Amino acid sequence: MSAQFQVHGDVAVITLANPPVNGLGHALRSGIVAALDQALADPQVQAIVLTGSARAFSGGGGQGAAGLFEVC
Repeated sequence: MSAQFQVHGDVAVITLANPPVNGLGHALRSGIVAALDQALADPQVQAIVLTGSARAFSGGGGQGAAGLFEVC
């Protein structure tokens, strides 16, 4: 239930890791923001790729996703 962060050369890869469909719960959203902060703080990173693990990029936030991107 997190976002995994890796750097390959000058490309940061953020992988949504909340099986089975990478639902955008609070923990995953917070992980995405943290990974983006980390990528933006790295002067070597020139591009950011956001990808999903498992069988879907993301299943979305579900019915209780009011204020979906209010993580801070």
